[in-house]
Amino acid sequence: MRALQCGSLFVLFACLAIAGCSGTASTVPPGRVPNAAPTRCPAANYTCIEHVVIIIQENRSLNNLFMGFPGAATRRSGMAGSVEVPLQSRTLERSVGDISHCFEDAQVAYDGGKMDGFDKEHAESFPIANCPSLDNHGKPIGTSGVHSPYVYVPNDAPSYVNEAGPYWKMAMQYVLADHYFPTDFGPSFTAHQYLVAGTTDIAKDLAIVDYPGWRNNQGGMNLAAGTSWSCNSPARLTTATLDAQRVISYNTGPFPCFTQYRTIVDSLDARGVSWQYYTPTTSSPLCPGCESGDYIWSPFSSIRSIRFGQDWANVIEPQTKVLDAAANGQLKGVTWVVPDGTYSDHSGPYVTNEGPSWVSAVVNAVGTGPQWSSTAVIVLWDDWGGFYDGEAPPQMDFRGLGIRTPLIIISPYAQRGKVSKTVYEPGSILKFLETVFHVRPVGGRCPAPPANGFGYTDCRANNLGGFNFRQMPRAFTPFKSTYPPSTFTNAKSSGVPPDSE
Repeated sequence: MRALQCGSLFVLFACLAIAGCSGTASTVPPGRVPNAAPTRCPAANYTCIEHVVIIIQENRSLNNLFMGFPGAATRRSGMAGSVEVPLQSRTLERSVGDISHCFEDAQVAYDGGKMDGFDKEHAESFPIANCPSLDNHGKPIGTSGVHSPYVYVPNDAPSYVNEAGPYWKMAMQYVLADHYFPTDFGPSFTAHQYLVAGTTDIAKDLAIVDYPGWRNNQGGMNLAAGTSWSCNSPARLTTATLDAQRVISYNTGPFPCFTQYRTIVDSLDARGVSWQYYTPTTSSPLCPGCESGDYIWSPFSSIRSIRFGQDWANVIEPQTKVLDAAANGQLKGVTWVVPDGTYSDHSGPYVTNEGPSWVSAVVNAVGTGPQWSSTAVIVLWDDWGGFYDGEAPPQMDFRGLGIRTPLIIISPYAQRGKVSKTVYEPGSILKFLETVFHVRPVGGRCPAPPANGFGYTDCRANNLGGFNFRQMPRAFTPFKSTYPPSTFTNAKSSGVPPDSE
C-alpha cells in the first residue's frame, strides 16, 4: 500500500514540475483582476454577508503556524514537564513524522491545564492507526527528532510567500482569532462532526470520541484506515464513547451512520439556504471500499438523512471545482472546502508545502470573483495535530474545549490586522451561519430540547466578530504563494486522505 501512495505522489510531483510550479506565483485566476470597492451595504449588519466559505485544513496548533505573530499569544519555548524546550523551526515539507492526536494524547499534553505533556504524546503511522496509539512500542515521543511537537513553521518574512507566509499575510490583512479551540480534545473524525453539528452527543453526557473502528488485541481501537468511515462502512464498525468523567469506552458507540443529532443543514434546508461541500475524490487503491465523499473527507457521509437523501447531491467532488464556482460567481450560501491529503498541512510521510498555496488559490478565486463583496471566508485547522501550544483551553464540558488551533476571518467587512481575543469554537461558526442566514439553532431552539439531542454548542458559543459593516467593502488584493492554481486543477487526486486519525 505504501508503494502505491508514494507512486501517487510521484505522479503529483511530476505534474508540478511540468507545470513549472517552483518559485513565486500569483494565484489569481487567469484573466481576472481584483474587484473594485462596491457601494456601501445599506443594512450595516450581518445580512451584508450572503455567502460563507469555510476552508478546512488539518492538524496545526496556532503556536505552530503563528509563533511570534504580532499581537497573538504565542510562545517561543514550551514545557516538557519541568523542562523548558526551545521551539525549533521546521518547514511544512519537513514535517514527516505524524504525532498521534487521539483524545488520550490531547489529555496527556493538556495535563490538567499545565500544557506540559506534549513530549508524552505518541508517534503515529499512516495508514494504520489506533486509539490509543500503540506505535513506538508505547514509548512517548520526547522533545526532539522527527516527531517532535516542539516546532513551528517559519513565515518566510519579509516576502511571506513560502511556508506559513500566505497565512500570515491573510491574518495581517484581515482577522486572526488566537483563542479558537476545537470542541473536544479529539482528532479529525469528531472535529468535522462538530463543524457541521456542534455536537457528537448520543445521550446526556455521552459523546462519540476518536474514530470508528473495531477492538484490537490490546483493548484499544483499530481505526479501520483504508475503508469508509461512514454509512457505507463495513457492518462490524462501531464507535467509541466518552462519558462525563472523560472515560473512553471502545466499541460501545453506534455504527457511524448517525441519527442521534441534527446538523446545520437541517436549519439551512428549512430556510431554503443553498449549500455545498467540496471533497476530494476517494476512489483509489488506498480506500477500496470508499465511494465519492466517503471516509473522513465529508462528515455528512456519516449522517444518515444526508447520505441517503437528496442532500447528498450537494457533496461535490473533486474539491478543485470550488475554484471555478468562486471565479464564476456560483458559490452557494454556505460552502465547505476540504483539501487533498497532500496539501492539507497534515504532518506525516506524504506531506508537502502546498497547503498555503491551495488555500490562497481558493481565497483568491473568491476575492477576484463577482461575489466577493457579499462573502466571508473562514480558514481553520480542525485539530492541533500533536503540535505544542501553550494556551490552556477553557473547559466548557466533559468533551473539552480542545487544544488551540488557528482561525482566520477574511471578508470585505473584516477589520484590518485585528487579532481577536474572543474565545471561539466550532459552534461559533454555526452561530455565525445562523445569524447571517436567519436560520434556527441546530437543536431547534436554545437550549435544545432533550428530544432533539444533547450538548449542542451553538447556543453557548460566541458569535464570530471582527467585522465593521459600516465601512465601505474593502477591495481585494490577491495573495501570492509558491504554487499557482493549476498545480491543483491539473493534478489527479493523490488518494492520500487529509487525515487517517
